[in-house]
Amino acid sequence: MSITLTHPTAGAGGTPQVLDLPPDLLWVDEFAWTAIEQSREYTSTGALHVEEWQRQAGRLITLEGGVDYAWCLRGPLLTLNAWAQQPGLFMTLSHKGSTYQVIWDHAARPIEARAVVDYSDPEPTDPYSLTLRFLEMPA
Repeated sequence: MSITLTHPTAGAGGTPQVLDLPPDLLWVDEFAWTAIEQSREYTSTGALHVEEWQRQAGRLITLEGGVDYAWCLRGPLLTLNAWAQQPGLFMTLSHKGSTYQVIWDHAARPIEARAVVDYSDPEPTDPYSLTLRFLEMPA
């Protein structure tokens, strides 16, 4: 199944632009997030006091490739990098049949890319291994 990222206004005339991402990117922290937040402390009597509440947003979505899979060409990588420079940008990520409203995770470096083969003058068709970091936001 495909993985796409949609910018709401980057297309011609301010229309949405859909960028196909490598379909074999791995969602490495898919099961690391919990919707429940919890704080615990002991009272002066030694009893445990626990508070729980449900998070409204902020699920981490880290899509990661490797040196031998999920390569992204330099051309689309330049587009992703330009999108990451736009503050407050809400995008739609479609990942294997599900859609998520996301923003870039700037606190954790939103894009990491490494050329598969280092060239001093890279071409738009040169491949890069890629990591993309997003935060899921409420729609």
